Formats: sequence, structure tokens, C-alpha cells
Amino acid sequence: MEINETNMINVEAVKSQLLQQKTSKTRFKWPLSQKQAEDLLMTAYKVQVENRNMSFIDDHKTNDNISKVAKHLVNPKKFGLMLCGTCGNGKTTLMYAIQSATAMLSKAGAFNVKILEKEKTMSGEYVDRWNEYENKISINIIHVKEIIAKSKDFHEMENLKNKPYLGIDDMGVEPKEVLDYGNVCNPVIDLIEYRYDKQLTTFITTNLTPEEFKDKYGERITDRFREMIEKIVFNDGSYRR
Repeated sequence: MEINETNMINVEAVKSQLLQQKTSKTRFKWPLSQKQAEDLLMTAYKVQVENRNMSFIDDHKTNDNISKVAKHLVNPKKFGLMLCGTCGNGKTTLMYAIQSATAMLSKAGAFNVKILEKEKTMSGEYVDRWNEYENKISINIIHVKEIIAKSKDFHEMENLKNKPYLGIDDMGVEPKEVLDYGNVCNPVIDLIEYRYDKQLTTFITTNLTPEEFKDKYGERITDRFREMIEKIVFNDGSYRR
């Protein structure tokens, strides 16, 4: 930091240094075209449906939901995604489809990073060479009630807070407040606020309407959700029979 003889701070120099310190988060995205993402996600979704011993229903609403999610995955505008709607319309199934498809892409090296580096040759000359580094990505999914169960274990919660890619299933069914040694706390809100501050990729499913969400979590959390989360509403009815 530069300070001149009159003890005045060089504001522009300080600003420049602070900007250099700032690190921008690389948003999670699939390195695919929209069509490729839709096809992959649809296949993964069908497999998840079959694994649940259910029959896949190829209707317009399912295709529309998958198309919207695929669009987010290949070109995310925000660092989170929330699937919301009534019970039984495929939100959780689709989140697990995102997880399994991402794992497959990661295993295939789709997220590997190529960096142009200087390398010394046998003759002593330096040449530019692209080197590829492995970058494994996995999405951890946890039911919101498990967050409550883990909340009294500091190390468990710290580990959960710092997962690079986290899916929270059924947000909203947990109690609004939890007693921890006589102190009232809300571990779900604490988790969300931490991930908001760190801009960590977060996937969420919920059955709450926007009004119910605001009533449960308050205006401040709702406002942060608007900034960090892209919302996709599932308007279809239940597929459970």
C-alpha cells in the first residue's frame, strides 16, 4: 500500500491492489451443447426412474423441465439451482440424474483442465506446451433432515459447508429452529448463508411455494436466494401411483 509524505493514501493504487487480490469463482458447468446436455440428462433421468421401480412418462412437462435444467447446466447465470413444485413430480429424481450424469462426465475427463505452460527441451530451449490436469467433480446430495442431524457436530458441518458441489433435498420440511445446548439456531440457514458468501455451487429441491419460502426463512434469506439461485418451477402433478 502506498502512503505519500503527507500520510495520504494513494486510493487508486490501493484499489488496484485490492482488485488483484479478488478471486472469481469458476461456475460449475457442463462442457456440452444444449442438445447434448438434454440427451444426457434425459437418459440419466430415465435410469433414475427405473431404479425407483417407476414407469417413465414421456410428457411435455418432463421434457420442458429437463430442457430448462440442461440450459442452466451448460450456461449457468447463477451459482445455484432450485427445483421447486408440489410433491412427487420428479424434482429429487432429476437432481440425482444431475449427480449421476456429472459423475459420468467427470470419469470421462470432461472437466479436466488444460494449461499452456513453458517446458524446457533437451536442447535447453523453452517451448509452449498444453498440459492436461485431472479435475474430478462430484455432487454430494443430502436430505435436509440429515443437515439437522449433523448440525451438533462442528466438523461434520464444516465439511458439509465447504463441499464444492452440494445438493440439498426437500428443503423446507426441517424445523424452523433447533435447540443446541439451550441456544436457538437454524443450521440450514447458516449453511446457505455460508455457501452464499463463498459462492459455492448448490442444488436444492423444495415443495414450498415462493410465499411459503419467504414465511419460513424470512426476507433476508429469500433475497439472497434471488441472487444465488436460478429457480425452475415444476408445474406438473405427482407421478407417484
